[in-house]
Amino acid sequence: MYRRLLMMALIIVLLSGAAGAQTRWDETPRVGIAVEDKSSASLVNMAAVGVGDTTGIGWSGYMDGSGDMDHTLNLTLGWLAYNYRQFNNINNHEIGLGVPLYDGLYFGTSIRWTPNQGSGWNTHLLYRPYTWLSFGIKGESLNNNPWMDWGAGFKPLMFSDFWRSRLTLFYDGRVNNSGRYDNIATGLRMMPIDGLELFGHWDFRDDKLVTGINLSWHRFLLGGEVTSAGNNSWSEGNIQTFASLKRMRSLSTHRKRLVIYDVAQVITDTPRMYAKAQDFKPDPNPTRSLFEFLQDMEWILNAPEVEAILFDNQSLRTSFSNLIEIEQALRRLKEAGKRIYFYGDSFGSTQYALAASVGDEVFMSPQGSIDLTGFGVSNLYFKDLLAKYGVNIYNFQSHEYKTVYNNLSESSISDAQRESLEYVYGGLQEELDRMIGQGRSGKLTENLENLYKEGYWMSAARAHEAGLIDELMYRDQMETWLGMRRYWVSYFSQERWDMDYEWKSTNRPNIAVIYANGNIIMSEGARGQNIGADSLAAAIRNARYNPLVQGIVLRVNSGGGSALASDIIAREVALCAVGPRPKPIVISMGGVAASGGYMISAPGTRVMATPGTITGSIGVITMIPDISGLLEMFEVGVGTVTTTESADIPNIFRPLTETEEQRIRDSVMKNYDSFISMVAMNRDMTSESVDAVAMGRIWTGRQAMDRGLVDSMGGLDDAIELVEGMAGVYNARILEINPGNIIFAIPSILPALAVFLDLQPVDPMDMVPDDLRNVIEFYKTVSAYERGEALFLMPYTLKELDLDNRD
Repeated sequence: MYRRLLMMALIIVLLSGAAGAQTRWDETPRVGIAVEDKSSASLVNMAAVGVGDTTGIGWSGYMDGSGDMDHTLNLTLGWLAYNYRQFNNINNHEIGLGVPLYDGLYFGTSIRWTPNQGSGWNTHLLYRPYTWLSFGIKGESLNNNPWMDWGAGFKPLMFSDFWRSRLTLFYDGRVNNSGRYDNIATGLRMMPIDGLELFGHWDFRDDKLVTGINLSWHRFLLGGEVTSAGNNSWSEGNIQTFASLKRMRSLSTHRKRLVIYDVAQVITDTPRMYAKAQDFKPDPNPTRSLFEFLQDMEWILNAPEVEAILFDNQSLRTSFSNLIEIEQALRRLKEAGKRIYFYGDSFGSTQYALAASVGDEVFMSPQGSIDLTGFGVSNLYFKDLLAKYGVNIYNFQSHEYKTVYNNLSESSISDAQRESLEYVYGGLQEELDRMIGQGRSGKLTENLENLYKEGYWMSAARAHEAGLIDELMYRDQMETWLGMRRYWVSYFSQERWDMDYEWKSTNRPNIAVIYANGNIIMSEGARGQNIGADSLAAAIRNARYNPLVQGIVLRVNSGGGSALASDIIAREVALCAVGPRPKPIVISMGGVAASGGYMISAPGTRVMATPGTITGSIGVITMIPDISGLLEMFEVGVGTVTTTESADIPNIFRPLTETEEQRIRDSVMKNYDSFISMVAMNRDMTSESVDAVAMGRIWTGRQAMDRGLVDSMGGLDDAIELVEGMAGVYNARILEINPGNIIFAIPSILPALAVFLDLQPVDPMDMVPDDLRNVIEFYKTVSAYERGEALFLMPYTLKELDLDNRD
């Protein structure tokens, strides 16, 4: 915000310096300084351009009964505006800028000039402290005979869902350059039905009543006003047109509208960087964040003219947990009477489950296929292979279910690992069965269990025969099908730019949604890629101390990492409840919140997950390789000098002694005891009861709730609603906070040029025998574990569990 204020101050200085010869801008007859923020905003109050609903081109013509017409042209693109007025045979021009300083606070400035007569400088402000109250201030011709206009707007029916944004009262006044105060106008605007706006005001300057009407169709407005009482009644008036980039409330005669959703091939867990810019570029794999998708569905839900939505070849590549959240959002559409269709060339298991669960009809290309395969994972185990090369892996596990490094320390899958996976996959499969069975009951012609057996690459024809698909059709046939149902069809990528008729306010309550995504490490971390203890702890602390933030949602999507970093973050979460300036903090678990990811979640005021979340894994592990046998095999010597007996512990170049092994095991168990004690304290459980469901074992979100590790089922929007209730606020502004440094990868042209010109230098590794080169590369890999740091790390990534299909 401070940067924006500094930028505005700089602009003011530049513009005031540019105002050379000085002249007064002819007074505009337009009124509504505090309320006009749509088609004529740049002509009334330049600050209102910052609201964001003015982009477009407008024309108006004023007639005074003499037969002549004065013209006005206004063009706005984003925050920039140009106005032209031809009035009494004088041509006036204006270039201005309107920007949002904060929700409900907007600043504008402009230069107006008349050719060969000089220029004038103006500054404007629009302030909306509440969603029902607005103030506007205009400093006009500040460099020559200045005067100030001000206005107030009021929405008296703010408690009515329908009329809240449809009835507005306003008043404008003026203080001239001699200090005298004058009334300008007072009036009202109302929109009894979409696309029909009625307005009127009493103009104190000319003692007349002006009334008018505006009609709007999607992106086009046509309107006019006339003096209906007082001076010049029925002899003067104004007509106007406006073509808008954003869609307005419309008088459209189309009774059924279908929106084709075409912007979500990939669903990310964290906010997109430069999302606005991304939306304007063509992208074969368009991306939305989960929060953006949920907002999109809210827009569909609240658009009364939209009766149906079609997901056209939208892969929705994301975690199974996120798909369950998406299912919940789409189910709300169905409950509101919206119809949902899916069309795809092919479907994966989880994508099909979503379509089956909420789709009124599911269509498919005749040459497509379905992978109806459920869940599964295969692991490779390298203990025996590593032993042949003289490599031994010390795998220090707090419990046998903590199997992060079993692929290196074991010859095959352990009984504990198999038991844990089978139980978790069983829970996930139940959810998959529920989604398909719930949506396709009465349509399936065969038993679902039998269909799974032949589910891999099931042809479209076979899927249709089994009742998994409603119709097989090519794309042109789909368009014909839509036409037969008399839908007016539009694409979401084009239709999402809607005007917002609700006022944003500066006093609107704030809820901070803080993202914790990726492995947990010390230091700052990289935004959206991993979780830095310093950056995430600071984000939570700043939100707690910020008086403008009423509550916090911590969105966790992490399989854990550093034990120390996890503990630092968990303490900041706990301080939200017991520290100074406490605030409710609700944990929203994404695809995974396990081990260290669970540790930072446990102190939350409430913990929410979905049935597709993988959580738990409360345990500790550390791994230390011993490559002494490998070095001996290749006759590589090692020289070690120490000042104390333990100075080189752990040392990957020699075996551990029994004493050293025991010390490490004791350290791992102390970390485990500390972990379960922290969970017990924050979850109001005993250490014994936590230990019984911990031991490094993973659970689905529902299984974890049954064991007291999670409070309730729900997604991100449920968590936001819950924390609003805890904070006693409604319809809060959501502040998305994605901590960490922004990592830019800018490739150098020099290496590429060297390759192109065949000027690459000789790599010294090319002169090393292949076997020894492999030894060196292996050393680089395992040296990262030389310290033997205790880790709160989940055994699997979501990709390894086949629960994340973004690639």
